Amino acid sequence: MVSRNISRSNTCSWAGLENSGVHAMTSDDLKRAAAHAALGLIQPGMRLGLGTGSTASRFIEALAQKHRAGMAVVCVPTSETTRRLAESLGLPLATLDDFPTLDVTVDGADEIDPKLRL
Repeated sequence: MVSRNISRSNTCSWAGLENSGVHAMTSDDLKRAAAHAALGLIQPGMRLGLGTGSTASRFIEALAQKHRAGMAVVCVPTSETTRRLAESLGLPLATLDDFPTLDVTVDGADEIDPKLRL
């Protein structure tokens, strides 16, 4: 983590930002951005672990769109909730018994410390 001293002259006022075209990202925006960034790492034919939670759900929804467009993947859900969502979106599902080695698992992080450790 980088730390710097910022003097009053180097700070910006948030007043009027809403009229400037600049806006802060909401938690939902950040989760959706993370999901789409993860989706960019997925290649056709991969065996994917699908995590649980709000960020993982956004990834699963985006992955389902890619799958409907022709991207072949096999998905192993980490929970019953995730299985139901993936199944409802038409993603092909398997178990760790079927595929004990996965290419990648996409899941959100509940907590991270300042050094970005889970």
